[in-house]
Amino acid sequence: MINARLARVVRVLEENPGIQELIVDMDGGGECAAVCYPPLTGPANPGDEVIVNTTAVDLKLGSGGRHFVIWALPRKRLSGQMRGHIMKMRYSPMQACTGSFEEDPANRAAIEAFTGLHGMPVVICELHSMVAPAVCGFAGRVAYIMTDGAALPIAMSRAVRQLKASGFVDSTITAGHAFGGDLEAVNVHSALVAAKAVAQCDAAVVAMGPGIVGTGTRYGFSGIEQGWIADAANRMGGRPIVVPRLSRLDPRPRHQVVSHHTLTVLRDVCCMPVTCVLASDMQPEFAKEAQGRLADASNRGGHCLVYAPGRDGLKRAFAEQLELSTMGRGPDEEPEFFLTCAAAGEYARTMVMRDKE
Repeated sequence: MINARLARVVRVLEENPGIQELIVDMDGGGECAAVCYPPLTGPANPGDEVIVNTTAVDLKLGSGGRHFVIWALPRKRLSGQMRGHIMKMRYSPMQACTGSFEEDPANRAAIEAFTGLHGMPVVICELHSMVAPAVCGFAGRVAYIMTDGAALPIAMSRAVRQLKASGFVDSTITAGHAFGGDLEAVNVHSALVAAKAVAQCDAAVVAMGPGIVGTGTRYGFSGIEQGWIADAANRMGGRPIVVPRLSRLDPRPRHQVVSHHTLTVLRDVCCMPVTCVLASDMQPEFAKEAQGRLADASNRGGHCLVYAPGRDGLKRAFAEQLELSTMGRGPDEEPEFFLTCAAAGEYARTMVMRDKE
């Protein structure tokens, strides 16, 4: 299940809260990029011998090209800061005591006073690359809830760092086994409580971190979480907005125009009606084809297909020089993908503004 090797840290390329980007020498096997999460292993320094997990590189996976530090050999012990009693990555060698907002006495009154989301828009994305354009489309007080469907450390996300630094995201909440957010939550339902009652945000964007898993089968993809998250938002009194996954250049036919993942979520997984947004300012022929493919799934589930502009949201992202990329392709190559993500945020923004009138 795991491949591991001894390596030596050559240099630290970049260091940000919770993460180090390294170059390591693979004990005669040449230099390679590696990632270290100091909260889990302690920091790595040039010259340190480290044990690295090489599995993804060996398999040439999407996360390939980088190893992950398991431990620095000179270190005989690590004393981390214990926060509360809640553990994440439980019963694994890396189980960590992250604590959670639920067990913090400072949040107890807000949690007990929570009576529902009261119409709060909840924008639900399949891919992590959807988060930045969706948040920029909203351009208001928003929480990003990161699920545990992909990468677990939020520090892995360069996009989140950029969104926080530019002021587009007010609060980050890591749910389930994901960790490292401003608030830790035991599950997505509770994370929605945190977004509304503790962070006091006007909307939430929910998505996994980098690294979606897919198998090419009908139900075998981690993005299927969009469906049950939409149901959670509905049951809690929110207004779920599902972002469809669009593509004109994906080489896999099952993901072209509208991904089969989106169709499965809308047709087979969602138990309650949701709103699905398309960009009103994308290329008309593509929009017509996407609408046609979404129509059957939307009708079966009683979902509402709406349109909103996405261009302003992308302009905000460009103005802040945010990195926008999905599967290695940018807005010039996949305009409909990014416009529709921004349009979902814009639609949520319109909801909030209308409520405040």
